[in-house]
Amino acid sequence: MVRNGTSSAKRLEDALSIINHPGPEISESLARRAWPTESAVGKRILIGRFPGFAEVVGVVGDVKNAGLTQPPQPQAYTPYPQRPWPAMGLVVRAAAGDPLALMPSIRAAVLSVDRDQPITEVTTLESSLSDSLATARFTTILLLAFATMALVMAAAGLYGVIAYTVEQRTREVGIRVALGADPRTVLTMVVAQGLRLVAAGMGIGLALAMVSARLLRSLVFDIAPADPVSYAGAIVLFAITALAATLVPARRALRVDPIVALRAD
Repeated sequence: MVRNGTSSAKRLEDALSIINHPGPEISESLARRAWPTESAVGKRILIGRFPGFAEVVGVVGDVKNAGLTQPPQPQAYTPYPQRPWPAMGLVVRAAAGDPLALMPSIRAAVLSVDRDQPITEVTTLESSLSDSLATARFTTILLLAFATMALVMAAAGLYGVIAYTVEQRTREVGIRVALGADPRTVLTMVVAQGLRLVAAGMGIGLALAMVSARLLRSLVFDIAPADPVSYAGAIVLFAITALAATLVPARRALRVDPIVALRAD
């Protein structure tokens, strides 16, 4: 830790450490932005709170330190003696078991170096990751609930409309059967016509869903706008609903006596 009232000898020691330590490492995104066509190693860069220009000694991978839903930000990493900070984080990896069970040992090790050093904000990586996704998780749950309600209502509406349409063709079915048409042929024709209309509607709906999904992409994490599993599930559900809505009333119409069907309004 850096303390106020540092002596002249301490300041001299820090100055010498700055000279003797290597320069900073930068992230891949910063290297691509500053030197897109050449290597960043050996180049000189100006960093805030750093005495003059520093020579880049390496390039490291990007880190999403602004949130998992945000793109990686350009970063520069400098040795602690070169750029002291009033607080720091200590990362400990547990070989097995509960990481929090190591806290007494970690606290004792830190206090053995500095009795006055406070240890705060103890957490696990899983907990930190879960907290960073809390807003996205809540939004996703709301979207899932509303989407499920909309899907059920759409399926019920689709079934009702198609079933009503097929029921209106009872007279037509009766006439075809009375004239000697094969019941299977009539059933296939009615079902095919119903599914043809549903297929056209699903095609239009699929295109609109892809457009709207891009607008909602910022609300969810790690979900592609053209997620094939989601679209396939919706298509299969509507196809089964449409098939049942067409098949059930059509089979019922075939069981009606042709004379009764001819008398129907």
